[in-house]
Amino acid sequence: MTSIHMNQKTCGRSIIDAFTIQAFYHVLLLAQMQMGKSGTYWYVILKMLFGNYNIKNVLIISGNREKELFEQVKEDKKKYTEWFLNQRSIRESCSKEKIELMRKVINSRIKIVWGGDLKRVDSISDNTLIVWDESHFAQSRENKPFEFFEKNGLSSILDGSEENNQRNISLLTVSATPFSELVLNDNKTSCKTIRLEPDTNYYGIEHYRKKDVIKSSFSISLDTRDMLKNVFVNHKNEQKYIIVRVSDNKEQLNIVQSICTELNILCKQYNSKKK
Repeated sequence: MTSIHMNQKTCGRSIIDAFTIQAFYHVLLLAQMQMGKSGTYWYVILKMLFGNYNIKNVLIISGNREKELFEQVKEDKKKYTEWFLNQRSIRESCSKEKIELMRKVINSRIKIVWGGDLKRVDSISDNTLIVWDESHFAQSRENKPFEFFEKNGLSSILDGSEENNQRNISLLTVSATPFSELVLNDNKTSCKTIRLEPDTNYYGIEHYRKKDVIKSSFSISLDTRDMLKNVFVNHKNEQKYIIVRVSDNKEQLNIVQSICTELNILCKQYNSKKK
């Protein structure tokens, strides 16, 4: 069953405090890949929706157009709803009828809008929390997220010029690679960056760099086949996965597959067509 870990809860509480006690309008959640960003922002969403924070609606948006990610966020909504409603504090203090009412509130008041569908959002209600997932995607003026904010009169939250948030609209941007956002937010007094600290079981980029298992890239070809084969040979006996990123090039894929066959390594593909 889906759960939210202590480091996610701690980070989530810091985000809620930034919005409510410290009066920031815009918070950036920064975390490495696969560290638990989703669980953290769902913790914020559910706590702010049912806490004494005057948040009545939640809108999760993204400029990312990948259908797979969109479906994942919709599935996350179901899973984290069940996590929230199955907490002991909820089950012991609420009747079955009230729990069902809370489920209906979640279903009706948390909306997910992805990619091109942002153009269909014509108004944002007061007392809304906006979560911009993968905020590094499509963030320039020519793209749908900027048009969405501008169309709904929320540009001041993005550019840091908001001085009096009378509508009680808060923005949580979420990314593992928010480099341009960090630069733009450097001098803003209305935006705060909060980092998600990793759980003790998390293995990120730093871990793999220290183990020297991230290899410099090179173009895969017949001329470099032996270089690639040597990488496979050096790591073959560790009984781990070796991840190779190839371009959309049949020759490169054939070279990888031929080396795997030669070394008796199982070769799997993950792309837009094969999972």
